[in-house]
Amino acid sequence: MFEIDFKFDEPFRLESGEEIRPLELRCSIYGKLNADRSNAILVFHALTGSSKISEWWGDVLGEDLGLDISKYAFVC
Repeated sequence: MFEIDFKFDEPFRLESGEEIRPLELRCSIYGKLNADRSNAILVFHALTGSSKISEWWGDVLGEDLGLDISKYAFVC
Protein backbone atom coordinates (compact mmCIF):
# COMPACT_ATOMS: atom_id res chain seq x y z
CA MET A 1 0.00 0.00 0.00
CA PHE A 2 1.19 3.49 -0.70
CA GLU A 3 -0.40 6.87 -0.23
CA ILE A 4 -0.46 9.99 -2.37
CA ASP A 5 -1.40 13.44 -1.08
CA PHE A 6 -2.99 16.11 -3.25
CA LYS A 7 -3.37 19.76 -2.30
CA PHE A 8 -5.40 22.21 -4.36
CA ASP A 9 -4.91 25.91 -3.64
CA GLU A 10 -7.82 27.01 -5.82
CA PRO A 11 -11.12 27.17 -3.91
CA PHE A 12 -13.38 24.13 -4.17
CA ARG A 13 -16.90 25.53 -4.44
CA LEU A 14 -19.78 23.57 -2.88
CA GLU A 15 -23.39 23.62 -4.13
CA SER A 16 -24.25 25.77 -1.10
CA GLY A 17 -21.84 28.43 -2.33
CA GLU A 18 -19.35 27.82 0.47
CA GLU A 19 -15.73 27.13 -0.39
CA ILE A 20 -13.08 24.77 0.91
CA ARG A 21 -9.61 26.23 0.61
CA PRO A 22 -7.15 24.66 0.52
CA LEU A 23 -8.59 21.28 -0.41
CA GLU A 24 -6.42 18.37 0.72
CA LEU A 25 -7.00 14.76 -0.36
CA ARG A 26 -5.18 11.53 0.41
CA CYS A 27 -5.36 8.49 -1.84
CA SER A 28 -4.32 4.98 -0.83
CA ILE A 29 -3.45 2.38 -3.46
CA TYR A 30 -3.38 -1.35 -2.70
CA GLY A 31 -1.84 -3.58 -5.35
CA LYS A 32 0.05 -2.51 -8.45
CA LEU A 33 -1.33 -0.69 -11.48
CA ASN A 34 -0.53 -2.46 -14.75
CA ALA A 35 1.02 -0.61 -17.71
CA ASP A 36 -2.29 0.50 -19.23
CA ARG A 37 -3.93 0.97 -15.80
CA SER A 38 -6.85 -1.27 -16.80
CA ASN A 39 -6.75 -3.15 -13.48
CA ALA A 40 -7.68 -0.13 -11.34
CA ILE A 41 -10.78 -0.38 -9.16
CA LEU A 42 -11.98 2.83 -7.51
CA VAL A 43 -13.37 2.50 -4.00
CA PHE A 44 -15.31 5.38 -2.45
CA HIS A 45 -15.89 5.50 1.27
CA ALA A 46 -19.22 6.79 2.52
CA LEU A 47 -18.99 6.10 6.22
CA THR A 48 -15.44 7.02 7.14
CA GLY A 49 -12.90 9.70 6.29
CA SER A 50 -10.16 7.11 5.94
CA SER A 51 -8.71 5.94 2.63
CA LYS A 52 -7.31 2.79 4.26
CA ILE A 53 -9.34 -0.07 2.81
CA SER A 54 -7.38 -2.56 4.93
CA GLU A 55 -9.00 -1.08 8.04
CA TRP A 56 -12.50 -1.95 6.81
CA TRP A 57 -11.94 -5.00 4.59
CA GLY A 58 -8.73 -6.45 6.02
CA ASP A 59 -10.12 -10.00 6.08
CA VAL A 60 -10.79 -10.05 2.32
CA LEU A 61 -8.04 -7.75 0.99
CA GLY A 62 -4.77 -9.38 -0.04
CA GLU A 63 -3.18 -11.85 -2.44
CA ASP A 64 -5.50 -14.70 -3.43
CA LEU A 65 -8.36 -13.23 -1.38
CA GLY A 66 -11.67 -11.77 -2.59
CA LEU A 67 -10.06 -8.37 -3.21
CA ASP A 68 -6.93 -9.79 -4.83
CA ILE A 69 -4.11 -7.24 -4.84
CA SER A 70 -1.98 -9.50 -7.05
CA LYS A 71 -4.48 -8.94 -9.89
CA TYR A 72 -6.02 -5.53 -9.19
CA ALA A 73 -5.06 -2.12 -7.86
CA PHE A 74 -7.64 -0.74 -5.44
CA VAL A 75 -7.60 3.06 -5.32
CA CYS A 76 -9.42 4.80 -2.50
